[in-house]
Amino acid sequence: MKEDPENANYGVKRIYQYLMNNKNYEGSYSTIYRICKENNLMIHCKRRPKGITKADSEAQKAENLINQDFTAQNPNEKWLMDITEIPCKKREALSCAST
Repeated sequence: MKEDPENANYGVKRIYQYLMNNKNYEGSYSTIYRICKENNLMIHCKRRPKGITKADSEAQKAENLINQDFTAQNPNEKWLMDITEIPCKKREALSCAST
């Protein structure tokens, strides 16, 4: 690979693909992994989730009214809801389920 500012973020997968496509490399992925690890070339990208819920230290905590007892004797006696953030290519989608 040529010296290029973009090469700083070449991880094991990218190096392996480059060697396979351009240099007719026939070795294994684990060999490239081991060489990168021995030479401190490992790229570690820290995952930073973007959650929809932010903790507010001044907000009053909600009281746990059902105490993890999800059984109900009659319909419409207990309602529960969960909101989940689903990452997509362009933006996040929210999924809401209630029981």
